[in-house]
Amino acid sequence: MKQFFLALIFGQLVLSSCQDESPFGPDDPIPSTPMTGTINNQAWQMQSVGGRYDFSNGGQGDKVETISLYFFEVPDFQFCYGILDTSLGPFLNLTLEPKIGRQTVGVNTFVTGFFLQNVSYQYTISGDVVVDELDTSGIGYIKGRISYRNSSQGSPSDKVEGSFETTLCRDRRKLEFLDQEAQGIMNGRAWTVSDGVGYGRVLDLFDFAVPSDICQTQENYYPSIRIFVPRTIELGYFTTEDQPSGPGSILSPYARWDPIINPPFLSGALEIVEIDTANELVSGRIDLFSNTDSGYAFNGNFSVRYCNY
Repeated sequence: MKQFFLALIFGQLVLSSCQDESPFGPDDPIPSTPMTGTINNQAWQMQSVGGRYDFSNGGQGDKVETISLYFFEVPDFQFCYGILDTSLGPFLNLTLEPKIGRQTVGVNTFVTGFFLQNVSYQYTISGDVVVDELDTSGIGYIKGRISYRNSSQGSPSDKVEGSFETTLCRDRRKLEFLDQEAQGIMNGRAWTVSDGVGYGRVLDLFDFAVPSDICQTQENYYPSIRIFVPRTIELGYFTTEDQPSGPGSILSPYARWDPIINPPFLSGALEIVEIDTANELVSGRIDLFSNTDSGYAFNGNFSVRYCNY
């Protein structure tokens, strides 16, 4: 992946400059049909699309500077969890401004695009992109239309045009708590928190009722979201990206689907908003998701028993 993005940067530096004026007038219609065209003089049709945020330098809450989109002829490619390699065939990469409206694409414009035959060979394109809908809050979403053609000398006279829409990959700087009962997907299945327990550094959340003596037994039950908090259960906001200040000081959530299978590590945040020692309850909210498997994601509020000892 690192080599791929270095290749993109290198390719942009060495490509010869060309005229970046859009070949389409401001009123020219761009088709709203699915993206099709030719790449390397071969018929090409978009079968899947993915996108991610690019941020300015800094900490949590950075400004979204650009959005990178990737268009593939491979069906159902999970961009946020997959690996870019030559098995994907030729694909299209576009970097654009996060704003509604028409943008011109070219080497010497803010918006850039590449046809990629594989992860090491590419040539630039020029044309127009129209962003019709855009949401950069929480889980992002973009919908639009493009009309591109090859602008590199000595390369095939390719062109791709049509419509696209996709959500954008999660990122630690796009965390957002939803005002709902904590729920989500566990191993690809719908999952809702209905019980749980907190003690020491451990917070367990279940989608079923557990025995009332769990504070005494500390029994393991599956499936569950098991969260190891930095020190002990206490009020505060914690993320998996916090820098540890000592052993065991970082938030560590896991989706425990099966007692035999190693549980996937989750990214995201936990906020504990109330500890009611009189009624033995701990309340908070989560925004947790897997960076490697789309079958695990959880968001919302919870209130579960608190073992006050």
